[in-house]
Amino acid sequence: MNAFCPTPEVVIIIQARAESSRFAGKINECLFGNTSLLSFLLQRLVMELDSHKETPFTRVFLAMPNTEASRTSISLIGQDILSRISIFYGDSCNVLQRFRSLILENFETPPSYLVRICADNPFVDWKMVIADINLFLVNPSPYKQPYFRGVPSTLTQLGLAYEIISSSRLLKASCCDSDAEHVTLSIYKDWRITKNKYKLRDLEQAYGLNLEFVRLTVDYSSDLQVARSILSNFEDKIKATTHEILSFAIRSPSIRAAMEYNISNALPKY
Repeated sequence: MNAFCPTPEVVIIIQARAESSRFAGKINECLFGNTSLLSFLLQRLVMELDSHKETPFTRVFLAMPNTEASRTSISLIGQDILSRISIFYGDSCNVLQRFRSLILENFETPPSYLVRICADNPFVDWKMVIADINLFLVNPSPYKQPYFRGVPSTLTQLGLAYEIISSSRLLKASCCDSDAEHVTLSIYKDWRITKNKYKLRDLEQAYGLNLEFVRLTVDYSSDLQVARSILSNFEDKIKATTHEILSFAIRSPSIRAAMEYNISNALPKY
């Protein structure tokens, strides 16, 4: 980037809801002890933040529906974690509108880019997210995300998805039903044609692992049981790296079989 240009502002937005239609209350379910799925995701983020002198983003938001159920979810998270993030309560049904309201109500000038992450991906690799933001800012574009075997990560069951979107592109996104729920689907709907344009990295190559039978997203109670089983094998569950978690899940015959079963029985994401 030109040395005379200001550094683009980047913010992370984690979308979460307690009223999931497929698995109500899943973000409040404990992965171990009293640590909820949402708290686990945020604790891992804060741990990664503490390992960096500086990060390429300025703020972290948790974007939730404006409901009592959301406030209950927040009450399960420690104040030491909540002090590091901003909570935004917005539209309960239209997630795209929730994002738009967050931008317009919290910034006089919208940030240059947003990083979108869903709370049903508790094992997202925050170290890789930060590395990819830095990589993205060297050659920015309106939209990018990692891929798996040519497919956008958000369309897979890996549970490792994240997206980098320009605020201007998001604010102009369509108001179709798919974007009301999935926010960015219209941006990459022609991904089979334009996949190289939107590709950050190939996740399988990045980890050097065969991820064909990996399912770490938590959409159903059976996915939660897999996540709990994986973490039960780690002494320090927060510090376990995503690579370590993936490697263990692939090597364990029982966990691999459970993931394969969940993949074969899960409904398509979109």
